[in-house]
Amino acid sequence: MIAVLLAVAEAVIGASATLLVGTFLGYPVWLAVLSAVRPRPYPSGPDATREDDLPRVAIVLAGHNEARRLPAKLASLAALDYPPERLRFYVADDASTDDTTAVLEQLKQAHPRLRCHRSDTNVGKPANLNRLVELAGDWPDVLVFNDARQPLDPQALRCLVAPLGDPSIGGATGDLTLPPNADGTVPGMGAYWRYETFLRDREARTGSVVGATGALYCVRRELFTPFEPNLVLDDMLGPLRVTLGGRRFVFAHGARAFDVYSDDLGHEYRRKVRTLAGIYQAMAFEPRLTRPGSGVFGRFFWHKRGRLLLPFLLGANGVASLLAVALAAWDEPLRAVVPAAILAGHLGLWAGYAASRATGKLRIFQTLGTLVRAAYDARREWKRGATTAAWKKA
Repeated sequence: MIAVLLAVAEAVIGASATLLVGTFLGYPVWLAVLSAVRPRPYPSGPDATREDDLPRVAIVLAGHNEARRLPAKLASLAALDYPPERLRFYVADDASTDDTTAVLEQLKQAHPRLRCHRSDTNVGKPANLNRLVELAGDWPDVLVFNDARQPLDPQALRCLVAPLGDPSIGGATGDLTLPPNADGTVPGMGAYWRYETFLRDREARTGSVVGATGALYCVRRELFTPFEPNLVLDDMLGPLRVTLGGRRFVFAHGARAFDVYSDDLGHEYRRKVRTLAGIYQAMAFEPRLTRPGSGVFGRFFWHKRGRLLLPFLLGANGVASLLAVALAAWDEPLRAVVPAAILAGHLGLWAGYAASRATGKLRIFQTLGTLVRAAYDARREWKRGATTAAWKKA
């Protein structure tokens, strides 16, 4: 009986470790190798498209209580190096309670290409984006989605639409750039975002990315599918639907939006819970994401779905390791060596997390612990129906 239980514990250790390593290390290594041996290049850079071939672009964004940010945002959009006759701006005010409406009225005088829409009730970002696309009508060739917070590099739009010179490409994500510390080091969440950017870059070099940055991404107008009103992750499900429809969705090098990371891991925790809960919601809205043979199943599993399993895989691995140590010590001590080492790794991870919370140092452990907690709580958030598109301050 002990031998059987030990074998089962070792099988659980092996399976959970394989999924953990595959998600966070194996998948990026596979992408790196694939991009080297079988790359799929596409147009890139601000000069990839001739001036006469640049598409008509509608930039759309929706916001709630963004009066403070909108003047700088519109100034950033107006400064884009792009033919003005081929560029229009569409902004939705989602029942703001600050001075957003008055600010937009003033901005319309300064920016004749600006069209505005106001919702009398707070209906959330997706419904407002759908309305803006309706206002844009059939005029644009390309829809560009972004947020009010992040300014854009002047060359960002030319770089963003460059990949669309390849007719097999249906959309592209920009590059959300986070600055390092003054001493050149990268904070925990900043390092995590660089890891995420690496994945998107290699995914694009070998096929399609799994999602985009909400700060800047584009879709061909004819490929746009209206968002569900309660959708949380428009920047993930929209690009995935382009890929499910048979077109590639890639990473646009040089299409930079600038943001700052938060040093407040409580803020990052709440944002991550919402994002990970949005993955559960996306699978409910689009069951094809969970079906082998859909064209995105493998990448979606390793890049997105595997992260939802993080706390459960860690828990199973830790419990199985503890059980294996106890059973092997009773009957076959040598078989306790590997699970004991794994168990020590678990203890080290959570000791580092506790120490980082107490001292403010060892930020990488705090980041990892925050991600584990967020992945666990995201499932509960989704189960209790708390995943909504309503505007919330993180």
